[in-house]
Amino acid sequence: MTQNDDRLLEAVAGLRTITPYSGWEKRVRARCHSEIAARAARQMRTDKHIVRRLSLVDVAALVALCVYLSALLQDAARLGGLP
Repeated sequence: MTQNDDRLLEAVAGLRTITPYSGWEKRVRARCHSEIAARAARQMRTDKHIVRRLSLVDVAALVALCVYLSALLQDAARLGGLP
């Protein structure tokens, strides 16, 4: 170690430690707990009323599946001798 490093370590060792104000800590903790409880309540409400909205990807997959099924049924009818 160099002499500059020793002075830096001494300066760091001389710093005072900061402790949070207990009232502030309690307020932050209470806000966090209330936010967590509110999110949990919202989640419970949405779980009861599950509404699934079809996204564009879901609709595209459904269309592709229907086209594939239609082609499959046409080939089956052709192979089975149906007009």
